[in-house]
Amino acid sequence: MVYKIILKVYLITLSFGLYGQQDLTIISKSDGRFIGNIKSNNVSDPVGLMDRFDLHLQWWSLMSEPVEYYDFTWFSTGRYTVEVKGQQRTMTKATLSKYPDLARRFERITPIDIKIEISGVADAGTLDVKRGRVPNTGGLNTRARSNYKKDGQSYDRYQLWGDIIYEIPDANLVPSYSAKKGSGIVPGSQHWNEFLFWPEESKHLNRIKTYEKGNKNDKTLLEENKNRFSKTNSFSLSARILEVEWPLPEMRNIIEKYDAYEKGIEKPSEAKSKANTLNDLLSDVSDRPVTKFEISRREKKVGVVAEDGRILIPFKEWNITEYDPKTGFAKVEKNLDVRTRNGSCDKVFRAQIVEVSTVDSSGESILPPRKIAVTFYGYNSNGGDTSTIPLVLTTYPNETLEEKRARERRQAEARKKEAAERKRCNALNEPIFDAFKKELQAQGIDTSRLG
Repeated sequence: MVYKIILKVYLITLSFGLYGQQDLTIISKSDGRFIGNIKSNNVSDPVGLMDRFDLHLQWWSLMSEPVEYYDFTWFSTGRYTVEVKGQQRTMTKATLSKYPDLARRFERITPIDIKIEISGVADAGTLDVKRGRVPNTGGLNTRARSNYKKDGQSYDRYQLWGDIIYEIPDANLVPSYSAKKGSGIVPGSQHWNEFLFWPEESKHLNRIKTYEKGNKNDKTLLEENKNRFSKTNSFSLSARILEVEWPLPEMRNIIEKYDAYEKGIEKPSEAKSKANTLNDLLSDVSDRPVTKFEISRREKKVGVVAEDGRILIPFKEWNITEYDPKTGFAKVEKNLDVRTRNGSCDKVFRAQIVEVSTVDSSGESILPPRKIAVTFYGYNSNGGDTSTIPLVLTTYPNETLEEKRARERRQAEARKKEAAERKRCNALNEPIFDAFKKELQAQGIDTSRLG
């Protein structure tokens, strides 16, 4: 027992040397799962709003694949600093207390994107090996060597351990409001070579803070990583936030509204009255939780309506592709225009330009909108609709065998000529299409969806 306590202290002391003087949380295995909570104030926040965070993690193996699940809770400093019209401005929750509408918006600020790195030490227990034999560590490191004798045979005891570092994929983190737990939607699964990074001991002592993920095609590495994880009894971990991205337009707008209220340009009571009279255009910002909602259409306008009738996203001429009831944000798309470029062989390239943005309950963008080019179908070079082409079946009554074979030869020859012509036209059109895409890209338009 004394040996194990000393060993645990040794491992933690070692990890302090590798990861800096920071608190480590021991995550033990229970019923095949590593379950625990990491508390940290190691936050890199450009606006200073996030004070600390709690990360609840679960790691386990299911059907020989790694599975991970996270709950994330962050806590606010009660203040943030952003640039507004060329000046650094600081806003506090206490300052907004006299304007309830702005105080509520302050409380609803949610991170847009978070990058969290987990690092620490894996404790994989001990390995006893007969003296003179090389231990098969399965890719793990060895420490705390001791020896003993049994039945006249000398044994060496090795402590197995490994350093780990891992950046949680963005899709597995779902942040919510300050002090509110943001739960993952579903557990995620990574490739074994990308789930945890186990740097070699000799390289790790002088390791850089960033790392490259393993090669998925490296089967030897895959088996080593599976073995390391399965042998681990507990992890001693710390977590830090590498980056946090905030809805800066919303945060700036809160300050601008505050200035307008203070200068008498706008009055909170009037703003509230206006919102009530234009209920079809503005969302109800009630704090009542949303349990059920529907993306609804009213003539040419689309919005989001709660089960109790509240308008969560205003009705506008756009397409709503996604709504998150936790944050109150929606992803919307607007068709702007169609760009064309004439190619060879009567080919016409058409691109529908779509503006994609994320909006809040007021319908305003919380992120700068971006433009995407999408392949536009439905019209031929003469402008005719080709979305529906009738299928015509041709029969050949009283056709002899020789006539049938001759017809099939002609059809095969026609298909061959058609394929050759298509290949020739494609070769001519390829540089035209590439030039078309580059022209759109030069205008800041994403062409990744332009086929």
